[in-house]
Amino acid sequence: MDDALRRIGFTCRIGSTVQDLDSLVFNCKEYQKYDSFLFYFSGHGGSNSFYLNRHININEFMDRLGEIKFLENKPKIILLDCCRVNELPEGRKGIKDPNDVYIVYATNTDEQSFTTSYPTKGGHPKNVSMWTKELVDSLNKNEPVEIEKLIDDCYRKLVIANKKNSIRHPQHPQVHGYKRRQLFI
Repeated sequence: MDDALRRIGFTCRIGSTVQDLDSLVFNCKEYQKYDSFLFYFSGHGGSNSFYLNRHININEFMDRLGEIKFLENKPKIILLDCCRVNELPEGRKGIKDPNDVYIVYATNTDEQSFTTSYPTKGGHPKNVSMWTKELVDSLNKNEPVEIEKLIDDCYRKLVIANKKNSIRHPQHPQVHGYKRRQLFI
């Protein structure tokens, strides 16, 4: 995903802890030079949270994003590639209606995110989620794509993969977010 996003012009920062999240996202001073914000997470999660070295509630994450002055009136895209099962009890409260945040989940509530094999630069396959594979394949087409179309394309490809692989509990990407303007990646 990192390579695909860099290739289309995103500046990427990588972290894996809550401390990284604080320094790379919430304490970054470079936002004034960017026209949008994209956060991609792949790992463990619950219905309304994702897990670094502790659960991060989506509503709290969005609240903190809303406090970043340099991101005001800029589109914020959150891509969460994680299961949405086994949630902590307090996490089932639901997601706020995001103001200027577009959240895309790889799965619907109570679904798992499934993996598949994907070739790396060295030609060796590695396991990635089916959703990330489809997302990267779509981003690698070298053409600007409206985010809703991108997600629809990934959804259709996942339906085909679910049937092809006889997955009994398929995953269905879910979108929360504002529709006030078209967003292109």
